[in-house]
Amino acid sequence: MEKLFKLKANGTSVKTEIAAGLTTFMTMAYIIALNPNLLTNFRSGGGDELWNAVFLATCLASGIAMVCMAFWANKPFCLAPGMGLNSFFALVVTQIASFTGASYIASFQAALIIVLAEGIVFLILTLCNVREKIVEAIPYGARLVLVGDPDQLPPVGPGNFLRDLIGSKRCPVIALTEIFRQARQSDIVHNAHAINEGLLPTPSGKDGDFFILHRSDPADVMRTVVSLCRDRLPRYYGISPAQIQVLTPAKRQGAGTIALNRMLQEALNPPGQGKPEHRYGDMIFREGDRVMQVRNNY
Repeated sequence: MEKLFKLKANGTSVKTEIAAGLTTFMTMAYIIALNPNLLTNFRSGGGDELWNAVFLATCLASGIAMVCMAFWANKPFCLAPGMGLNSFFALVVTQIASFTGASYIASFQAALIIVLAEGIVFLILTLCNVREKIVEAIPYGARLVLVGDPDQLPPVGPGNFLRDLIGSKRCPVIALTEIFRQARQSDIVHNAHAINEGLLPTPSGKDGDFFILHRSDPADVMRTVVSLCRDRLPRYYGISPAQIQVLTPAKRQGAGTIALNRMLQEALNPPGQGKPEHRYGDMIFREGDRVMQVRNNY
């Protein structure tokens, strides 16, 4: 063991490594069950046969990867399938089944072929040193400029990238503190700055544009939103309901986008004779509805 892994040179011992290995295994063991559940849609797609196959593949892939890491790279790292990529894989399988009408297992096999083709392409790129050549072709005078908002919710895949990069203090940072989207006298602008500075927002007066309405029940929240969009705001500001945008932090829970969209559709664009509409699942798209593109088409 000492000759193979150079334990003393790395400041460790057999006892320490065994304890660390058991601790790491217990920390990662959840993936043995979670990965099959995730990729088989909790056994609803493919049944026990596919679940058992994914279970075995998870164990074999993790075991082989860790053996290679230990004996080839000689690093004390554990490897296992990543949950972010597997969630995306499960989404792709579901979309293939939805668009083609194929079974879940057939869609699963099609997605595996896509992953295999992707792996072959990346292997060829790696063997041909394409990535190194691209990096070497970048001139020394080039600059990378990252533009974003560190106050937004962190993305699922890359993580809290901008905030961590700024917090590292290894890169020059320029912060834009002036907002140009609203008028300078807007109370929305002042309260946005106050919230970023950790201060409580201040409601506007009668002629302002920032108000706080207290509602404790989701049903009351939705009724208030509908009243504001259909009656109160158009009447007070002299605008059309089409000029009003509603933002909510939730999708399904309580007064989320799904429930709010249904209530606003019934209030602002109800069904009418001769008005075309199309049902997609449990949603109805009606002529005159306002829609938003929420997924990139590339």
